[in-house]
Amino acid sequence: MKILLYLAPIVCVLGIYVVHAALPPQVNGNANTDKNDKSLHERLSKIEEIVLGDSDFKKRLHTLEIEFKRIEEENKSLRDVVKNQDSSLKQLRKEIQNLRSDNVELDRFCKENFIRYIPFKEDTGHQHVLLPNQPDTNYTTESGGQKMNINPGGTEGNINVDHYTGNMNLHGENLLLHPLHTRQTQDKRVAFYTTLSTTMSNLGEHQPILFDIVITNIGAAYHPHTGIFTAPVDGVYVFHVCAMSEPRKWQFFELVKDGNFIQSILPDASNIHSHQTDSHTVVLQLSQGNEVWIRTGPTGPMYSNEIHGNGLSSFAGWLLYM
Repeated sequence: MKILLYLAPIVCVLGIYVVHAALPPQVNGNANTDKNDKSLHERLSKIEEIVLGDSDFKKRLHTLEIEFKRIEEENKSLRDVVKNQDSSLKQLRKEIQNLRSDNVELDRFCKENFIRYIPFKEDTGHQHVLLPNQPDTNYTTESGGQKMNINPGGTEGNINVDHYTGNMNLHGENLLLHPLHTRQTQDKRVAFYTTLSTTMSNLGEHQPILFDIVITNIGAAYHPHTGIFTAPVDGVYVFHVCAMSEPRKWQFFELVKDGNFIQSILPDASNIHSHQTDSHTVVLQLSQGNEVWIRTGPTGPMYSNEIHGNGLSSFAGWLLYM
């Protein structure tokens, strides 16, 4: 179709030339006629050159069509790439928004758990105080046998410290600490270690063992008069028990939580002429008020119904984390 469009002018010119050649010559003649014929011949020669070169033109046209298709396909691929990148950009924007939300939550958490660390020097040396970020709250500390009242007042720079002998204006350094490091949680430290002073004999079934030598009792959660540990706060606790039996005897003991069996302890010296021990470590998740203690197991002729003392049987425990 395109070739016909290109050849149409050529066919028209040739038709004019044929008609002109068929006309009879004028009788009187004219110099302009020869001149017009010459011009017409020159134009026809050029048209002939164009027609003869038409095959080369077709080739170039075909090459251009191929190049056009290639560019069109390349543009389509580029459009697909742009579309994919636009989708990825939307996903990144969504992730950035989520990160911003997380940062806001983290910033709020940090502000709630902000701690002030105040260094100051007394005549007896250095003293350091940890203060929660709670304005208008009075704190009391001791240094050199004298008490000091500290009021942060919600300030972030200088903090006024009132002393019996005068006032001191101290510059505080801000620290961000984990909540477990605050004074409030430090007051929840719990640990105890006890042993048995003398050998207990003629024990009954499920009788509590009263470890009466209290070496450590931070938090006062162990009660030596009952042998029971009472959890002061919710948390994960670790307990360790070591029981010693008499020579040629053995005994069954139990670690219990609120009266429910957790772990057996079986020091067995039935076949040897010396004392024998058995020990176990137990990790328990407790709620405030839960009780843990050591008691005897079943009784009977096969058991000695006694536990060796002299500090060689022990019961210990501590708060691992809240």
